[in-house]
Amino acid sequence: MKPAALLLFALLFPFLTHSAELPKTFAMGADLSLMKFIEDHGVKYRENGVVKDPLVIFKEHGCNFVRLRLFVNPDGTGGQVNTLPYSVAMAKRVKSAGFRFLLDLHYSDKWVDPWLFDRT
Repeated sequence: MKPAALLLFALLFPFLTHSAELPKTFAMGADLSLMKFIEDHGVKYRENGVVKDPLVIFKEHGCNFVRLRLFVNPDGTGGQVNTLPYSVAMAKRVKSAGFRFLLDLHYSDKWVDPWLFDRT
């Protein structure tokens, strides 16, 4: 699966499942690492045409976990915006909204996954 397809699946999974049928201990989440960055650039999240906090939308659809990335010294390009202050602010927002979160540590300044690079 291509990276864009994986991201789309992660964002849509809560909406594609029937959360009422899942056990209460089931962890269902999404990587919302770029959410604040996207909001800061003017994007509004809507459900049925109504602007809502994206965390509220995810929670109402059964999401109970949020994954957040943290890079060492990201340059702000290619989705690499997750500095320590950015990630701490997001973690506080996520926790205050009632989610649990997973901090995904990237021991680098940028993406290092070989499948993300064009090998042609």
